[in-house]
Amino acid sequence: MTLHLVPRRAALAALALALSAFLAPAAASQDLRTRANRAVHALRAEQRPDGSYGGTVSTTAATLYGFARCAREYREADGPFMARAVEFLLKCARDDGSISAAGDADKTASTMWAALALHALDKKKHEAKIRAAMDYVAKASGKSVAAGASPEELAFQATPDLLPSASPGEDGMKEGVAALDQGVRPDGGYADAATTAKRLVLMNRLAALNPPPKTEERPAVALPPFDPAAKADVDAAMKKAIQFLLSRRMPTGGFGSAATKGQDLGITALAAQALWCWPGEMPADVRDAAKKATEIVFAGARPDGSIHGGGLENYTTSASLGALVRSGDARYKPAIEKARAFLEKLQGDESEGYSKSDWAYGGFGYGDEERPDLSNTQFAMDALKLAGAAPDDPAIRRALIFLERCQNRSESNHVEISRDGVTAVAGNDGGGVYYPGNSKAGMEKLPDGKVVPRSYGSMTYALLKGFVFAGVPKDDPRMKDALAWCRAHYTLDRVPGYEEMAKASPRAAYQGLFYYFLTMANALSAYGGDVIETPDGKKHNWREELASRLVSLQRPDGSFVNENSARWYEGDDVLATSYAVLTLAALKK
Repeated sequence: MTLHLVPRRAALAALALALSAFLAPAAASQDLRTRANRAVHALRAEQRPDGSYGGTVSTTAATLYGFARCAREYREADGPFMARAVEFLLKCARDDGSISAAGDADKTASTMWAALALHALDKKKHEAKIRAAMDYVAKASGKSVAAGASPEELAFQATPDLLPSASPGEDGMKEGVAALDQGVRPDGGYADAATTAKRLVLMNRLAALNPPPKTEERPAVALPPFDPAAKADVDAAMKKAIQFLLSRRMPTGGFGSAATKGQDLGITALAAQALWCWPGEMPADVRDAAKKATEIVFAGARPDGSIHGGGLENYTTSASLGALVRSGDARYKPAIEKARAFLEKLQGDESEGYSKSDWAYGGFGYGDEERPDLSNTQFAMDALKLAGAAPDDPAIRRALIFLERCQNRSESNHVEISRDGVTAVAGNDGGGVYYPGNSKAGMEKLPDGKVVPRSYGSMTYALLKGFVFAGVPKDDPRMKDALAWCRAHYTLDRVPGYEEMAKASPRAAYQGLFYYFLTMANALSAYGGDVIETPDGKKHNWREELASRLVSLQRPDGSFVNENSARWYEGDDVLATSYAVLTLAALKK
């Protein structure tokens, strides 16, 4: 392996970890992703008013290099925590090519770190600064710079102790993880910003050298046939599914999965919500189980109002708030209000240095991840609405700005985002994407070299629902275009929008299938009406058809599971069954 390939492999390996969290067989590899998310989160809290991390070029550049090479691949466009740090580096550039600040003890090291960071962020944009910095390092160290050499190659030659050492294989992973365990704080950081940044770099290098094995592409398994016109017994299906959930309770009364290897607060919260959906009068055993699961959720509340077990703060707090609200227990009202306040603090707004011109403004991320997306935003909006937020609530108004930027509608979405020399712009089909400039369904290249993120079902229904929550009128062009996409792509046989990706990965169109069903049911319920008309003039009673489709997927023991894709934990029957119950409940509204 040549040294200059390490960064690219780091990015690809880290991305593979992010896209196959549930399938990754190596617990240590998955742990690296979690550690990296927490380290990034801890570092963000240490950014100084001047944009630096630790006040030096060395620490700031190491931080940026770590951010750029982690699974999330952060770039300058992702927010003030990136852009202001890059600005700090550039202000510290000297005429001789060096890049250092007053606090940097070793100018050669700080310059090398700066070259690494700028190259990882955007090698074309910062080409002149990178070359000047490398020439300075080469001259200062007496090393020659070969034409086309990368900063990593030079770093290993000129400053061999700069990058933390890491080795491939099981022994290398154990050695690296042991180093990461030394001095780690509860928040995932270390003694200071400099140490945390270097540990983050180590995490990324370990992930690059020890990628998870590739999963074999298999043909998709066709979903069982169903009769759209059949009158499914929704209550019976819900009761059977809930009885299955009861059978999967842990001795504590909580729920978990094979992936979590024990009780998980987020899954417990979703299961609790499902239990509270029992149709009609609840049997004593179901009520007791729902109460116990909800009490576990309540016990997970933290002083800041969040409810989580460490990571995924937004998803888990949102799901937990839903469980507390569905219980109807007045004792939980203070916890609900605190959870609502916590979620509002997670939103990207002025308090975090964002302005309305930033593409991320108004969005919500995982909470332990520094980039908002429409999936997290819809979960947060669901929770805020359950907690009483009205369309004129400031958090909802801010979220509407983010929603607009997640819609492929150039008339109202003028955001252009450049990453790695490629500019992403909005399309014009009215659908929704994962976040501005990015789609889980891939990108479409335009003749001028720009790209458009492909719209897909889950996010378009999330967009539609968000518009309803924000009070957007039905005759508003944004709402009309989102609904038009849903009408044109109405299907219960797959997740629409993944057609291009499915050509290479046959099961791609089934990833997140139950999430898609749940989002569709909640969105169309919020929009109102029982019928959706497709462009061919056919009218579909979507409530009856979706009920019939779900009943066709229910297994004999009452459970549901995504047979085609375990991505996003849908290969776990507890999570998939909880989603299915919540979907069936939405059909009854």
